Amino acid sequence: DGVAAAGWPFFGQFIAHDMTADRSPIGPHADPTTIANFRSPRANLECLYGDGPIGAPYLYDAGDPAKLLAAEGDVPRNSQGIALLGDPRNDVHVFISQLHRGLIGAHNRLVDRLREDGVAAEECFDAARRATMWHYQWIIVEDFLPTLVGRELVEEVKDGDRRCYRPEGQPIIPFEFADAAFRYGHGQIRHKYVLQPGGEEYSVFPDLV
Repeated sequence: DGVAAAGWPFFGQFIAHDMTADRSPIGPHADPTTIANFRSPRANLECLYGDGPIGAPYLYDAGDPAKLLAAEGDVPRNSQGIALLGDPRNDVHVFISQLHRGLIGAHNRLVDRLREDGVAAEECFDAARRATMWHYQWIIVEDFLPTLVGRELVEEVKDGDRRCYRPEGQPIIPFEFADAAFRYGHGQIRHKYVLQPGGEEYSVFPDLV
């Protein structure tokens, strides 16, 4: 429906942030061999979990490190208002920051559920992370991609032999995808959005004019 259609470009942006991060120096004639992807080429919610409770403790609740740090109505922020996220790009506008916040809540609720089910304390974080990631991947494969490219193409990719882009033996995402092909959503941004049910339309991205 219209709501889903309005939201898909932002979910696509979230996926792009999860799988790609080009931090190469900007130049007029960049050498393609020097352009690196600073994300693992997997839909593994790296932008949500960072390097985990040990490698990125600022993303986690100090009193309960199995849970991600959360905030009421917003993503967590430091005393200067800077978002504490695995990828700062997920705070560029309200749509993607609220999507990020929703995934924080999903992980934390799964931790609570696993504890209720008697999962050992030392296993709760990994189990909740795995379940959150699987839900996210299911949405990509069973809803997002069929809507974007059609079920027939999705099934062809799923059923075929696994294929990876390996120019030098390691799976990577080519920069043609990271910096070009997957930016389809930029052309789908609307001039105005309804931010609350029954509310008025707002020009969230006025620079589009």
